[in-house]
Amino acid sequence: MELIKFKNWLIESHFSEMATLNFGGAKGHAGKDHTDTPTHYLQWMKDKIKSGEGNFNVTDNGRKLNSQEILNLIDKELASRVGSRPSTPAYSQTPKTAPTAGVQPISQGMWVWGKSIASRPDLGIPIAGLDLAMKQQDQANWMFVIIDAEEGRLVSRGLIPTSQIKEIVRSQKNENGQLVRGNKPSEILQLITPKKEKSKEGTIPEDRITPEQKAIEEKFEKMINSPNQSHMVISALAGSGKTSVLKHLAWKFSKGKKWLYLVFNSKNKEEAKEEFPANVQVETTNGWAGREVLGKNVEKPTDRIQGFSFSEKSRLLADSPSFKQVLKSLGLPDQDQLLGSDPKRLSGSEKTIWYTLRSINNSFKSEVLRLLGLCKSFAVDPRKPDFVQSIENVMQKYDFDTDMEDIKEKINKNSPWVMRELANYMKKDFATRNFKNEMINATNWMLNQVMPHGTEETFMADSGPQKGTEQKLGNKRDFDDDLWFSAIHADELKWPKYDVVLADEVQDFNVAQQIILKKLAENGAKIVAVGDKHQCHPAETIISLTGGGEKSIKDIQIGDQVVTYNSKKSYFPGTSTQGRKVLEKAERLYKGEIISIIANKCKMKCTPNHKCLVKFDNKDRNKYAVYLMVKGTNARIGMCRLNYRNGFGLAIRSHHEEADYTHILNIFHTEREARIEEITTSYKFNIPQLMFKNNGLYAAEQSFINEVYEKIGNNLENAKKCVESFGRDWEYPIWSKEKKEKFGKLSQNYIGSRKSFITQACNLISDFMLVRTFDGTNKGGKWEKIKIEKEYSEIPVYSLKVEPTEDGKRLYIADGIVVSNSIYRFRGADSDAFNQLKNNLQNISHDKDVEHQITSNFRSRQSIIDLANDEGKTSDHVSNLIKGRPFKETPGKIGKGVATKYEIKYDDAFQTLSDEMKDMGEVKQTAFLARTNEPLIHASLKLMKQGTPFIILGKDIANDLIKHIDKMTGLFKLGGEASVDELEYSISQYQEEMNDKHSGKSAMAGALKELKEISEAMISSLGQFKEESPDGSVFEFKKWLKSKFGGVDLEDSRSRSEFKKKVENQNPVILTTVHKSKGLQFQRVFILRDDLWPHPRSTREEDLEQEKNNRYIAMTRGEDEIHILDLEDQPGYKSKNKE
Repeated sequence: MELIKFKNWLIESHFSEMATLNFGGAKGHAGKDHTDTPTHYLQWMKDKIKSGEGNFNVTDNGRKLNSQEILNLIDKELASRVGSRPSTPAYSQTPKTAPTAGVQPISQGMWVWGKSIASRPDLGIPIAGLDLAMKQQDQANWMFVIIDAEEGRLVSRGLIPTSQIKEIVRSQKNENGQLVRGNKPSEILQLITPKKEKSKEGTIPEDRITPEQKAIEEKFEKMINSPNQSHMVISALAGSGKTSVLKHLAWKFSKGKKWLYLVFNSKNKEEAKEEFPANVQVETTNGWAGREVLGKNVEKPTDRIQGFSFSEKSRLLADSPSFKQVLKSLGLPDQDQLLGSDPKRLSGSEKTIWYTLRSINNSFKSEVLRLLGLCKSFAVDPRKPDFVQSIENVMQKYDFDTDMEDIKEKINKNSPWVMRELANYMKKDFATRNFKNEMINATNWMLNQVMPHGTEETFMADSGPQKGTEQKLGNKRDFDDDLWFSAIHADELKWPKYDVVLADEVQDFNVAQQIILKKLAENGAKIVAVGDKHQCHPAETIISLTGGGEKSIKDIQIGDQVVTYNSKKSYFPGTSTQGRKVLEKAERLYKGEIISIIANKCKMKCTPNHKCLVKFDNKDRNKYAVYLMVKGTNARIGMCRLNYRNGFGLAIRSHHEEADYTHILNIFHTEREARIEEITTSYKFNIPQLMFKNNGLYAAEQSFINEVYEKIGNNLENAKKCVESFGRDWEYPIWSKEKKEKFGKLSQNYIGSRKSFITQACNLISDFMLVRTFDGTNKGGKWEKIKIEKEYSEIPVYSLKVEPTEDGKRLYIADGIVVSNSIYRFRGADSDAFNQLKNNLQNISHDKDVEHQITSNFRSRQSIIDLANDEGKTSDHVSNLIKGRPFKETPGKIGKGVATKYEIKYDDAFQTLSDEMKDMGEVKQTAFLARTNEPLIHASLKLMKQGTPFIILGKDIANDLIKHIDKMTGLFKLGGEASVDELEYSISQYQEEMNDKHSGKSAMAGALKELKEISEAMISSLGQFKEESPDGSVFEFKKWLKSKFGGVDLEDSRSRSEFKKKVENQNPVILTTVHKSKGLQFQRVFILRDDLWPHPRSTREEDLEQEKNNRYIAMTRGEDEIHILDLEDQPGYKSKNKE
């Protein structure tokens, strides 16, 4: 009989449960521990021993065990398997969070819960009584991790010699008398952390509540217990935990009461519903008003419009016969009524007039619909006698093209005779006409029509369950009407009664929302409104002035003369004289994505809808674009070459197919790549590729095409999702039939690949588009290729309207880049909305002291607070930051935390993570933050090489890796179907060639180091890929890289869900820019490339102040640790101490 050995059977009195039974040579089970041995085999051993037939020689560290000792140990093992699978350890089948994970038998490599019974500072155990996660590392040592179950932290780790473990540690059992085991220390932490009472989940612990929060709590308690009607407005700085305060009040005081919590959007709603008590009704203002107020209005009931594209009632009215009559009465005749509905049957001149009249009408309707939407936000009531003045007041706040200048400029430039002919059709001189009054009158008509039951118009539903049925438009309302109807009918409606209403992000409330909140207060609710009136400082955009001066855009005054650009003659008027006057200036608070356009030494930031002068690089004329084209209520996906012989391929395609508008989705180097993207996008969003119109060559018969699209029906919702998934804006297609720019040889080409055109920043694509830069001279600067970066921000933004140049365009210079007029305002939200709301509530509040502030930081520990204050002594914003959260500072706790500056080397930070992965199978919750994306790319490559899981927020690093692959496949002539072994050889071969060619050259040292880093990372990732797909191709590897390195957008619900799952399963390292880290926090933070603050181009006082604010955000993301890494040896850093 083969000998059975008990391996490392430890500490009979304290750790006997942790022993492992090893079969040294038993056939079929050689080398197995007893936990890995089948139950039937252990049972057979037990039967043999009891029958006297077994002759087992079992030893424990040299001591021979008798038969009874063996039976006792086998019985313990068999008893522990009750309810679990017999042949394999159950933990290998159980998810990380499963409750059974803590009651399974220990196997090699598992962690177990223990407590220190002695103080051993020399080993890293400061006191007795600490919770530990224990795992045998080898025969000589046990690994331990100190656990702080109270704060939910893994504190530190170390080793205990096996020979001393009995005197230092005692194993612990759960309430069922079983050992607590897990695959990682974090699982032990999760299993032993005390479960919180459900009713206390959202309250801030008494030992962590700040004086400011406590004052708000006490004031609120008095407020709700008082018979008087009082309210509260909380001004909370970013990061001060304003939502936590609302949640605290809800969990502490809402029981048995009726509360309403109004949030900013659906994303916030879903998150809040998980965190707030069940008796708190969480709603968006639109959704709540539509259901709870308008939905229960029995006198004039309306319901949300369904069954038509975009579900916008006003758009249906704008296309109705009634509105055409309104336009005619205003001197805007319909082209169909005058010349017929088919322009193909008209003569050349009549056809030109037909298209011009259509452009005028479409432009007019677009401005009226925009004005209508703003009037709704400002709660303009058409039943009031002064409402026409109210429309005009709204109009004065925003920029409207009442002169139709774009159309006039194109007519004068291309067809001056048209202006004379228009006077015959419009009965007035179009050249000098201003349409302000007509727009007000048309909006007046529209406001009355969109009122509940205000119109007799009907429409035929073309989608949904009502498809094919005639619907009365007067019975319907759209999204904007939820708030507008509620606001203008506020005194007529029956309002729901609540004890308390919480309102978040009130700095963005428009007038209609403010009225709704006021009505809730008048109906008995006590209001707690929270907002940030101290929004982020602006990124000070520099405007070039006539005569060589400069001024920040916020300091620009009406009448200032600025440098402009003549795109036809390629020079800069105003460099010395003859600048263009600033006619208007607008300012608003903006919350959302900011786009950075980088061109050589210039960098300009703007909102996605800001207009820019751009063109395509002529060298890229044979690249391929993937697009989404729309015609009526149908959309299709397609691809084409960027440049045809006669101009921009996408514009030619759009014109030939008689499309309404077209979005460019992306650009690719090869037809193969574009075709793959076209097909996969079509499949993903269920959008066809069939052409809208037979081109006489390859398309199907037109009758077949028409029948297909008729059966498909309205697919614009899918189209909108598709466009947004590529980072484009549905409201701003790159081509449309209404707004054309005439370039190229054919009159139908409206955007040219050789000439410049104006489009929104959301349509710009890195490496394929050019912008015009300005170097201060009359004909200086040049067209530069761009890089695009995106970040989320909350800042004031400014915009200008300037006089046109000779070529009719209104251009100016912002941060050295030519841009176009872009006057913006948030839809109906005044920049002083917070103070307006505060004043409204103060007027109806018994207690006039309504405003309270939250300024304390309760995220970070004292050492981090101290470092932030030390680093920010020159900025009032951070020099007086105080700790709002008390942390215990006893041994075994993290206490004050750790904050270092330039003490930890770059490579050492990554080695720490590698060691944690090796020792614990996971890392402490960690984030790398940087001023820009470049340091994050290097960090991701380093993490990938060492096998540490990570997630990138925002930046899509996969594109950078794929560019390196494309370079290799181009040099070595590899196709997408080539094997990854060939690619691996090419990468290694290229690195060797570059080393042989440039080794020893100081100028190339940095480049060779970066090449070595990316090559090693690529080889490492290829190894990981080949484990999953041994026969994979280059194309499949690129797809795999995209899945591993694609950036995560937390604003997208699907990406957010995937992000949460990955964090739960892997606890990955987070890589993100500081802008993307707003609102996030991490136990440990490493700051990369501290030398990038301030940015080299930030030289003015305002810019430097903004850089300090950005760095302050980085300083306060850490909870337990923050480490500003030593700059030496960081990729991209040029040491001042080196030659």
